[in-house]
Amino acid sequence: MGCGRNWKDNNNKSPNKRGTPGIFTKVKALKSWIQQTMNNELKGHSRSILPEAVNCSVTDGALIAVEGRLDYPESPRLYYENNEICLWTIYVPEGKHILLEFIQFDIEPGIFCGNDSLSVYDEQDKLIGSGCGSQEILSKQGVIQSMQFPQQYSSNAQCQWLIQAPENHMIKLEFEDFEVELSNNCSNDLVKVHDTWTESNQSVKLCGLSPPPPVFCNSTAMMVQFNSDGIQELKGFRATVSFIDVPVLYDKGQLNDSELERIVNVFSQYHSPKTPTY
Repeated sequence: MGCGRNWKDNNNKSPNKRGTPGIFTKVKALKSWIQQTMNNELKGHSRSILPEAVNCSVTDGALIAVEGRLDYPESPRLYYENNEICLWTIYVPEGKHILLEFIQFDIEPGIFCGNDSLSVYDEQDKLIGSGCGSQEILSKQGVIQSMQFPQQYSSNAQCQWLIQAPENHMIKLEFEDFEVELSNNCSNDLVKVHDTWTESNQSVKLCGLSPPPPVFCNSTAMMVQFNSDGIQELKGFRATVSFIDVPVLYDKGQLNDSELERIVNVFSQYHSPKTPTY
């Protein structure tokens, strides 16, 4: 939790003594305080800023169960409200793990999800991932998969995952299961992997009925896109995302410059005429 100077009589203070905003890292613990403070500050202001809008329009809070369903808004025919803060904490019995599967996801898109977003944290309040539109940002090792996997994916889908690894780490994308409509140059349905968060010439196109080899990225950013048309829908894919500590591998003698170059060149290998279609 950060700190900030008092804002009282701020305009009458010298610039070097004026109040500064605090920085809070554990929003979950401060949610009620944030809501109450915003409500108090908004009283007496224009009704174009609704004081009650900082609360959640549905019932949030603790969810204690072995399994269940979370809907926001509570009906798929409704739109969510503006300026809301909603927080759900999921508890399961000891020894169990939590699998969060999205059946429907429609949140305002934006660059790096700077407008509306959904974020998921672990029990240590570390960010696992966040998303908006049809885009998900992953900053922790885990699993990505096509919608409704292992059931058939939807027609005309456009999904995107942005992966951010820690400094001095490589990203490894390894497919556990893969069944995406096969076509010439993957022109119909495909999984596309970039070694940056933007469209680039350095990319891998994947389609077919068997898992392709792992894809490595020698940078801390990777973008994975999944697109489908309306011709044929298959099972889709499931892949694990892991981060490789490059300095540790060097120190242990498990990696040298030539080996690193061979791994990084996997992008060009996928484009080689001798490379089979997966």
